Amino acid sequence: MLLGLLAWWCTPARARCEATKTPPPPPAAAAAADTACSVPSVPGNVNFIATAAETALAAVVVVEHSASYGRMGTRAQGSGFLIDPSGIILTNMHVVHPEQQQYNNLPVITLHDGRTFRATIETYDRSSDLAVLRIQGNHAPFPYLKMGNSSTLRVGEWVIAVGAPSGLQSTVTAGIVSNVSRHSANIANRSYIQTDASITSGNSGGPLVNVHGEAVGICSFKVLGDGQIGFAIPIDFAKSAIEQWHNHGRVLRPYLGLRLRHLNSPEVIHECRRILPRFPTNVLGGVAVVDVMPGPARDAGFQIGDVIVSVNGEPISGTAEIFNQAHSVGVELLFHVKRGEGELDIRVAPSGVPSEDDFGFPLEGKARRNHHYRPTPGSSFW
Repeated sequence: MLLGLLAWWCTPARARCEATKTPPPPPAAAAAADTACSVPSVPGNVNFIATAAETALAAVVVVEHSASYGRMGTRAQGSGFLIDPSGIILTNMHVVHPEQQQYNNLPVITLHDGRTFRATIETYDRSSDLAVLRIQGNHAPFPYLKMGNSSTLRVGEWVIAVGAPSGLQSTVTAGIVSNVSRHSANIANRSYIQTDASITSGNSGGPLVNVHGEAVGICSFKVLGDGQIGFAIPIDFAKSAIEQWHNHGRVLRPYLGLRLRHLNSPEVIHECRRILPRFPTNVLGGVAVVDVMPGPARDAGFQIGDVIVSVNGEPISGTAEIFNQAHSVGVELLFHVKRGEGELDIRVAPSGVPSEDDFGFPLEGKARRNHHYRPTPGSSFW
């Protein structure tokens, strides 16, 4: 026995480990074990968040703007990011005071390297809460952030928020995408990216960045209360707004001319059946048409009491799905509708209507309500 123990002790450590290993399972057992769910390892650099942050930081700026209203004054500070080497900056409209530009009161931009410049407000859109600024002077090229695709985001994907919360420049926080299309009448009539990456005062206008160092959103606001629930405007929406600014001088919103009611409970269905003409008798859900105003929907044949059950073949459970489908001006949609005892298909393309007081134009010396924005000549961005 003693000789056996000594022989084992004198065996090299690696050989002892190999000898005491549990033998591998037979092929059939190994194949069965592989059916368990597993998280794939992060390929390459395990510091992928740090790498993405380094990519984004050089293009993120601090935006400061003061405003005077008689004897009252206010000062706003937020973030923004360069989206073109010529000095074009994307930010939130609530970070700047567009009406102050007519008094030559311009935002002050501080770059990551400490340089400061004045910037003009090229254009803005109040409803979208977006603004485009341009650094004054001939200082290009600037580092800029590539705009990614928010449509490819997945719940659980890593993102980082970069900005200047409470004036602390170049602050980076990390989190995940909690919802890719959060829509609520309590927030606004559009979808947002929801994230648990910390977004607080001063982050507004800064980028929400994916692990590839691309901007996938514009950090906008958070919900007050316990926990961290932040929201960002999807970058695809911003790119569409920029394209419309370029092509039309304003942001055109898809308009159908319908007032809708989500049929989300038996009580709502009963109430709609009582007050709406031609309301279907065999409805368990969908979206009811409670009013039809002048516009494309009326021209296409929509009537009060119609119930929309699908758009482009996709079932509809609420107004959010209709909003997400009807996001482009002039793109035809196929609505499947229940009316009375029958069903029918209605094809309609949203028209483009700018809401009153919801869009802005450059203010050169004097505000001009009917002045259409045109790109500045020589800009590589526009």
